[in-house]
Amino acid sequence: MVLPPERDLPDLATPDRLHAVACGMLETADGGHADGDKPFAVRPLLPASGDVAGWELGLCWLVEQPPPRPVGDGMTAVRFGPRTVSVLASTVERVPLATLTDVARPERVMFDVLSPALFSRSGSDYPLPDPRLVYAGLGRRLAGVAGPDQVRELAGAVRLYRHDIRTEPVSWHGQRTAGFIGTVVFGLSGKASTETARLFAMLSRFAGYAGLGHGTTHGLGAVNVVVQPPPPRTA
Repeated sequence: MVLPPERDLPDLATPDRLHAVACGMLETADGGHADGDKPFAVRPLLPASGDVAGWELGLCWLVEQPPPRPVGDGMTAVRFGPRTVSVLASTVERVPLATLTDVARPERVMFDVLSPALFSRSGSDYPLPDPRLVYAGLGRRLAGVAGPDQVRELAGAVRLYRHDIRTEPVSWHGQRTAGFIGTVVFGLSGKASTETARLFAMLSRFAGYAGLGHGTTHGLGAVNVVVQPPPPRTA
């Protein structure tokens, strides 16, 4: 959805208000509001990339079953707390699961983390890009594509090659904490199997829709993903 180019909209669209917008569109009154892993994610307000000037709000439905209520073209307004905001344009994109693996074995994957990402470690918030936590969480959310042993094998094979991150404070779900934003580059151990590389490519691309860590239903942990194929072989 594209919203008007009002300067204060990103400040108005707090994590809890983004969550309320998504729940209002994607949940029914009796449908799963208290579930731990919800089947959707929200992206924070970002500058619109199309022909219409404004802010772009993205909602991502993450399972093959359709949402309990139809969401499509024709949205006219969203509400952030006290203000109702017009929707200038809206579109729906459907991404088949097969397209997430339609790449050569990746050499590296870069995550551009757009909103604070945080994980949990030993019961405390952990604002660092630990590859085991990143890929174990993605494997749990993309249910049914790999067994627990395959996900554990992948999480142990991913390496953190480079990062340029900083912590960013955030308030959500009634608490104040911090996550990290910036760029992170992951890759695979050279001993990783073909099947592990396939799962790495799939979950890495899936992160562009599902986000990373906690609070993805509130617009936290949103990422843009760049998958880098291996260099061509030389004669």
